[in-house]
Amino acid sequence: MTKLKICGITNLEDALFCAENGADALGFVLYEKSPRYIDIKQSGEIIRHLPPFVCAVAVAVNPDCELTKKIEDAGFNLLQLHGGKVKTRLRIIRALSYQMISQHHSGEYILIDSAKIGGTGKSFNWEMLKTIPANRLIVSGGLNSKNIFTLLRITKPYAVDLSSSLEASPGVKDHSKVKEFIEAFQQARGESL
Repeated sequence: MTKLKICGITNLEDALFCAENGADALGFVLYEKSPRYIDIKQSGEIIRHLPPFVCAVAVAVNPDCELTKKIEDAGFNLLQLHGGKVKTRLRIIRALSYQMISQHHSGEYILIDSAKIGGTGKSFNWEMLKTIPANRLIVSGGLNSKNIFTLLRITKPYAVDLSSSLEASPGVKDHSKVKEFIEAFQQARGESL
C-alpha cells in the first residue's frame, strides 16, 4: 500500500499534526539555501517527539562526511540524497529529476520529481514511471488532492511525497490542506487496491 511522506517540516506543531493525521514519514530539509531549511539540532528535537512508527527523513544536497554523521546522530531513519555519494548506516532514497530517470540503479529507493534539487510543485508525465519497479518508487512534484487519483491509477508507487502544495507559506503547513489531501489520498489508495 502506497505510503505518504510530507516534506518541508520546520516546526513541532506541523510535524505532530501530519503524523497524527496519517503521514508515514516526515522530511526535514537540511539544505541552507532552501526556504524550508531546518538545522540538525532543531530537527533532532522534533524527531524526539514523533510517534514511534513515523519515519524521519533527512533531505540533503551533496552532504559531506561531517553532515552525514550529524544526520545519523540526530535520529533520522532515512537519508534522501540529492547528489553525491555517502557512506552511512541509514537507508538512502536517491532523488532524481524525471529527466534523469534512466540513471536509477536497481535496488535503490528512488524519488522522482520535476526538478533535480528542490521541488517545483509541478507534475510531469507519470507514464514514464512504469519503467521503475513500483516497490522502490517515490513520486513527488505537483501532487494534490485531485490528481492523486490519476497517479495511483497509472502506478502504485511505494510512496508519494508532498511539500509546497500543503503549505500556508514556505516551511509552514496549512493544516486544512494537509487534512484535505490525506482524506483524498486514503480514498485514492483504497480505490487502487
